[in-house]
Amino acid sequence: MSNVQNTIQEAIVFLAGRCNYAMTLDNKGFNKTDSEFGHSIADQIEAGKDLTAKQIIACSKKLRKYQHTQLAPVGILLPTQEEIDEYLSSLNTQQSEIFVDRETRQIIVAFQYDRDLVMKARSFMSSHQGKGYGTYQGKKGWGFYVTSQNLDVLISDLGETFQGFTFSDEILAKYNHAAAA
Repeated sequence: MSNVQNTIQEAIVFLAGRCNYAMTLDNKGFNKTDSEFGHSIADQIEAGKDLTAKQIIACSKKLRKYQHTQLAPVGILLPTQEEIDEYLSSLNTQQSEIFVDRETRQIIVAFQYDRDLVMKARSFMSSHQGKGYGTYQGKKGWGFYVTSQNLDVLISDLGETFQGFTFSDEILAKYNHAAAA
């Protein structure tokens, strides 16, 4: 288990151990808003289950508010956002690729978690018709609708925006066929 996961788990369990669900205003443990979430995550950790990437993100955001008042004084130093991003990237070994999902008739952009690529995908969504983030053919990625009118522009723009990604043979064949027509 990584230092990021260990530290976040340690912080959650520590706060849950001091928390009385905000029954009293003692500045110990989670506040009223976070107490149910925090205890639920602590129960999962104590049951020996690792946190998912989404839980790590949510926990790291919630823990920031307790960093200086409760965690640092007992020696629990939270990982930086860069350390969290690096850890999340290491969890996902998915290849960066662009492929066709025939079932949904979309071109899918799939990649390892990377904050900059997520921002690019969101920006790309605003200028191209897309479905958004989801699971396509067992891979997580961003889906964009394909029509005969937008295929050329979509593939060209995807290639410029997501440089270094591998295009599937099916996309290359469709693109070459459309360009020749």
